[in-house]
Amino acid sequence: MEEGNTVATGKTFWRPWRRRKRRTTSAATVPVVVGVLLAGLLVLVVAVYMHELRSRRDLYRMKNDAFNGDTLLVVQPPPIHVILNVLSGSIADIQAEVREDDDDEQQQVSETQKTHDQVDSRAGMDMVYSLLLLHNDQKNGKSMTPPLWDAMDKYVCSQACTDPGYDVIVVGGGVSGLYSAWRLQKDDPKLKILVLEAMDRTGGRLFSVAIPGMPNISADMGGMHYLSKPDTIIFAWLVEKFFKLENRFFAQNSSDSRSSAFLRNTRLPGDKVSNINTVGQIYHFSPEERRMFPSHYQIYQDMFEQTIPHFSDKDFDLWSARASDGRKLQDLTINDLHSLVNHTEEMKHFLSDASGYNADHTGAESSLTLISVLKNFVFGIEADYNVPVGGMEDLPRRLRSEFESMGGKVLTGSPVKVLSTCASSQINTHHLLAMDSEHPDGRVYCTSKVILAMPQAGLASLLWRKLYEDNGQGWQDTVSSTAFKLYLGFDRPWWRSAPFGYYEGAEVNTLDIEHTYYIGTQADHPSVGTSTGPNNTNSLVLASYLNSVGVLRWMNMNADVAGWTQFVGRSNAFVPSGTRLVPNVTNIVVSQEMVDLAMKQLRLVHGAAGNDIPSPYTAVAHLWPDSWYGWRVGVNVTDAIRQIGKLDAHNDIYICSSGYSKAQGWAEGALRSAEYILETHFNLKPLEGMPIDWLKDYA
Repeated sequence: MEEGNTVATGKTFWRPWRRRKRRTTSAATVPVVVGVLLAGLLVLVVAVYMHELRSRRDLYRMKNDAFNGDTLLVVQPPPIHVILNVLSGSIADIQAEVREDDDDEQQQVSETQKTHDQVDSRAGMDMVYSLLLLHNDQKNGKSMTPPLWDAMDKYVCSQACTDPGYDVIVVGGGVSGLYSAWRLQKDDPKLKILVLEAMDRTGGRLFSVAIPGMPNISADMGGMHYLSKPDTIIFAWLVEKFFKLENRFFAQNSSDSRSSAFLRNTRLPGDKVSNINTVGQIYHFSPEERRMFPSHYQIYQDMFEQTIPHFSDKDFDLWSARASDGRKLQDLTINDLHSLVNHTEEMKHFLSDASGYNADHTGAESSLTLISVLKNFVFGIEADYNVPVGGMEDLPRRLRSEFESMGGKVLTGSPVKVLSTCASSQINTHHLLAMDSEHPDGRVYCTSKVILAMPQAGLASLLWRKLYEDNGQGWQDTVSSTAFKLYLGFDRPWWRSAPFGYYEGAEVNTLDIEHTYYIGTQADHPSVGTSTGPNNTNSLVLASYLNSVGVLRWMNMNADVAGWTQFVGRSNAFVPSGTRLVPNVTNIVVSQEMVDLAMKQLRLVHGAAGNDIPSPYTAVAHLWPDSWYGWRVGVNVTDAIRQIGKLDAHNDIYICSSGYSKAQGWAEGALRSAEYILETHFNLKPLEGMPIDWLKDYA
């Protein structure tokens, strides 16, 4: 029996195709049936309408909450119906949703023109918000199909330009962005240049926090010193030669500084860290390692000299070098080099513990990253590490001040979310959609040239289709690490007294605090006034600085997390009454438990003398989710820098940052990356006296 033709019902068959006797329906029942159907339809319409209203409300809440800063916080599924409505051109389908918002404006303009403009604008913005959520939810641009890119670019390009006429727009107000803007403005004062910065301050990872009671000492939450070689280092040249900013020795490098270590629960004075008889009791080295044991930095240098031919030659080209087995360094990790010299796991642990360079946790980072840092900033460097008196942020502050005094403009709190290239009859223009608290619907800025002064994480938050064409063309070829810093302020420099015996210095340890730096005391930098005079002995310690998996423990003690108690500090003679004792300008709210852990481990490091360490009166901490970057294994760095610098061969859009340089992790890398872009693509000449030897690395 074929299915669907007959159905067995007992002894007979029912054939549904047979004509059945028509039944009659009473006329009185028709209104009832119609009423029920209409009621059901009304309920359905109301349900759909309320759903759309809730979607509208939620969408605008997300709009206000999710797009303040660098990171998109909302990862709920986007309202795809909005995208489909816009793409299909069914603007009328959205008109009913926004009609309730039109009432207050109907008396100001003609209703026809107003309705058209408002519906088009809100539909377009809803589409952009939806695409941003979709982009964030997928963590990459693969979810953005060509029709979606086209629709978004079409909308952004259709918007009027805010304050039109900019010659260059720089996205990112860190040191590379401010330096780029300052150099361009200085070279041609007639240019109209705008800097857009997502955060409410400029400086990027040069972030110097003022400490209550210490007006002449700052807590550098990011970069904290520079190599004082103005003949080869741009940062040093700008600070010491060009702007002549007041600077001083950094704690660990002055002639009175002293270093020590606390490794595997054993305290080692600085001279003992290189003593095999001492260290060999803590780490189980091989006989060969014990025989050849020098200092930890010397071990690194010896390893590089053994595995990299001509490493110590004056004209050695690191970026094209090969290891002794013939493989390119760009294709090797640091662990690969350890293997070439048969280092044991204990030796690798010791080098990581004693130097503090916890490189290559994932095995994805090229050996070039660590080698370049040690070769350029550690090995054989006969120079001091210095810091501007006002902190490392002194330089970006000065760059911004000079830039604005020449007519440049800086807008903070303006994260750029979309970059669209718009074709015109004469020259392509670039429209940048920025959102801020005063303009949650976004403002569009237009220019013919754009500098994206941001690392990989910043680019990842930007909807720019070129980033995802041709597999990104290298901008994702870096890996980042997380870093954390905790500063504690005391009413005296307790480490200078017996039995501690420090003046300034640094310690490395295998505890949660990992690195400690004794920064200095206000009494060393007296100035006029009671609170800044020589009697003020308030002093600062960088109690914990780490860039490893240990960051997670500190993150979880953030006082913003339920269960932890906020640290409120204690009174201090040089902090005026009513002044906040604990700064609240960072992304970490210091908890009492955080301070207690740091103090417990500081006291443990100093043994019996630790009981004499006083309690701190202030504290400040900061977390860097993407603190610095290293190149991925397999990347040809020289080619990558050239390609990333002008990712779009057909348009004037450029990228620079420390992460895309040959001095990653240092502010110097940011300046070199920017200078390379300016000289290569804007035809600027080096400033008179500026160091230029580094340029050969980019040739």
